[in-house]
Amino acid sequence: MKKGNWLRTLFLVVVIVTAVVLGSVLGDAAAQVPGLGWLNLGVHAGIDPVTVDLAVMTLTFGISISINVAQSLLVIVAVVLASKLRI
Repeated sequence: MKKGNWLRTLFLVVVIVTAVVLGSVLGDAAAQVPGLGWLNLGVHAGIDPVTVDLAVMTLTFGISISINVAQSLLVIVAVVLASKLRI
């Protein structure tokens, strides 16, 4: 892998994670503002946690994802802007 590729990939991952976090905050804040409640509309999906007791240890498996409109919009903007930058 070229030296610049890992830096570009790291930058893209950081930008996407930042967009998801800011989108979540923005969506929660917009839910309280009349006319902007649609930014908080979203989908929640996942698998309920399953616990396995092995007497010596207990393992719990589960996964969930929640995404709203604000997160989707910010991720799209972040990817477009990150692709325009020369890193």
